[in-house]
Amino acid sequence: MPVTTNATEEQLLATWYSGHTDGSVTVIRAFTETPLPHHVKHSPTGYGWGYGGSGPAELARCLLMHALGDDARCHTCDGDGRIVYDPATGRPMSIGEAECELENGDWTNAVVNCMDCEDGCAVVPRMYQTFKFDVIAKLPGQMDATGEMTPWSMPQSEVLEWYRRYQRREREDVSNRG
Repeated sequence: MPVTTNATEEQLLATWYSGHTDGSVTVIRAFTETPLPHHVKHSPTGYGWGYGGSGPAELARCLLMHALGDDARCHTCDGDGRIVYDPATGRPMSIGEAECELENGDWTNAVVNCMDCEDGCAVVPRMYQTFKFDVIAKLPGQMDATGEMTPWSMPQSEVLEWYRRYQRREREDVSNRG
């Protein structure tokens, strides 16, 4: 007997994130479930939620990186984490741009860390720590008597909507300062 659903094709193809009772987090898309890639920074042992610690910071960072995809890569340094300032204009250039546009190799001694990112990732601490407190810390996270976490799920669209609001707030903060 065929399975019927009221879900639209768009809903069925949407990406969802799911936290499980064992503390793992998966990505669900088109009936396929895979682990959320863990880019270790704060918590080598994994993710947490429902409070404001290092496990939730790790989850916030990794969720944003996954949801943003290529937009999580810093476009100033091309995801390398290093830049060169064009000696003629003072404009920051990725290493790849410098190799193509600057004639002599003198620029190789002027490589500096990119100030727009963290190791090539545009998901910087100010962003993911805000996401942690706005969203991740508010997820149900109590452990029960068996030591299991409360499960949760969230559509990728919710992460992206939070990101759009965050960008608006950041732009407003900049315009209010200047």
